[in-house]
Amino acid sequence: MTKLPIISSNLRLLRLFNLVSLVLGCTLSAGALAEPVMWKAKKGQTTLFIYGTIHVGSQQVTPLVPKVVDALAQSDSLIVEALLNENITLKQQKQVTVKQALDPVQSSELKTIATQSKLNYNALLALAPWQAALTLQQVSFRQLNYLSDYGVDRQLMDWADSNHLPQNGLETLQFQIDLIAGQPDHGVDMLLQTIAEWPYNANNIQCLMTAWQAGDINKLESMMISGSYNEDFYQNFLVKRNRNWVEQLSTGEAYKTGTFFVAVGALHLAGNESVPHLLEQRGFRVEQVTESEIAECSLKTND
Repeated sequence: MTKLPIISSNLRLLRLFNLVSLVLGCTLSAGALAEPVMWKAKKGQTTLFIYGTIHVGSQQVTPLVPKVVDALAQSDSLIVEALLNENITLKQQKQVTVKQALDPVQSSELKTIATQSKLNYNALLALAPWQAALTLQQVSFRQLNYLSDYGVDRQLMDWADSNHLPQNGLETLQFQIDLIAGQPDHGVDMLLQTIAEWPYNANNIQCLMTAWQAGDINKLESMMISGSYNEDFYQNFLVKRNRNWVEQLSTGEAYKTGTFFVAVGALHLAGNESVPHLLEQRGFRVEQVTESEIAECSLKTND
């Protein structure tokens, strides 16, 4: 059986988070003219290119379309959520285990998933619920041959390395892992939703990828709402982080003058609390610079 990865330094938040990774290696429905969404925000002497990313992918996922390369070439630095080469540690804190959190029916469902995925069921039971949820998601993506090494942010950072473009993070990997580990319910809702929607993983991953490829903001927003495990998760993982990023980008001394390429998860660009919308409220002139299409797919849930 597969050993369970407790955590790894390149682990990214699930940020609605079983949705925002991706994807099946099949033909996408987005048209030839559709592009992943990118915005341009300008105020005074500051210009921001804001690109929606996905955090896993394959060699077939090509985020470096001409408009993106052109924007990178104009930029003074690449700004990502967090630099991927940072070390992280798990704080020693008492947490509920999966065995304690699940009832017999839920435990049976988890055991079925573990058997199908060739995971050690007893090892899963010993994890905190959020760790088990992340483990299941990692396995799911790996089974579809999608890896963080081919994520859009990773490819952007590789381009920056090759072209000597400075890179900075809006937050740290340690902040991200502390956030996900510090959920009030220890990630029980995250695990239960992961278990409940396990049969729909292939469809939902494909639909997210299609929506990302098409730059379909409305579809991404509906996925963002469906993917929130609870209100606390939505506020802490999305709204508060978006507001913090916009505070840095709009008032930080480092961003007073120049052009910056900002790459954050695509779901952070959807809805009234999105990064572009919040920048607009701060006085930036914001426009979408890519072409979008409607993604012809639908999310499957138990609702």
